[in-house]
Amino acid sequence: MLTIEKYESARTHNARIIKRCLTERTTDFSQIKFWEGVKGQDLSMDLVCSKWADILACAAIGAVPSMQQWGADGYLYYRNRQRATAIEAKLSSIQQHDLALGSRGGLYYSTNLDNYSSKAAITSQFKGVFDANMTSETMATKRRDTFLVPFDRTTNSVIDIYRLHADTTLELLETRRSKGNSTITLKLSAFQYDGDQFDCEWPVEGFDRWVERMKKQTTRRLIVD
Repeated sequence: MLTIEKYESARTHNARIIKRCLTERTTDFSQIKFWEGVKGQDLSMDLVCSKWADILACAAIGAVPSMQQWGADGYLYYRNRQRATAIEAKLSSIQQHDLALGSRGGLYYSTNLDNYSSKAAITSQFKGVFDANMTSETMATKRRDTFLVPFDRTTNSVIDIYRLHADTTLELLETRRSKGNSTITLKLSAFQYDGDQFDCEWPVEGFDRWVERMKKQTTRRLIVD
């Protein structure tokens, strides 16, 4: 566990490293600081590599990632709280060449224009996925503030950040688990409707502006809308 002072130092330190990694397209996480007080260089390569999405997402959020493979993805000190908050961080990415426009000008994600089932609204393609086969005890631990970080792989950049508060996260997970699927999906649209936007540690384009820019430059079109 980090004190507020050590957390603030780790937060700015990690954000600086990840921002440089995104700019230079490198993946050197050796100096990343973890909640448990260790750096990437102190851990095995397989563990650090398995945490890459948490490392990136937490840096953007302003959280410090955990080295544990189970439990919270990271920890965050909100400005008005004296205790750290355990969080869930979901990174969700797309390639711009998989975007397409519908007949009414809407932005979609489609890897195969000839296959109607491959189409998804962009607010559905960005999503966080959970295992539905959880015990009641495990489900209860998901009562955490949950963050979705939409990511553009083409430009190697964070687009925006959205947050669901802990009670809302648990309510949505329990509602969706009752449908009997093997996974539970919380789409960006749910974060937009039931949650709020959250500031990134560095300047980002923002989802609405990104969508408008993609609409202007996307040339692929869906055969069926």
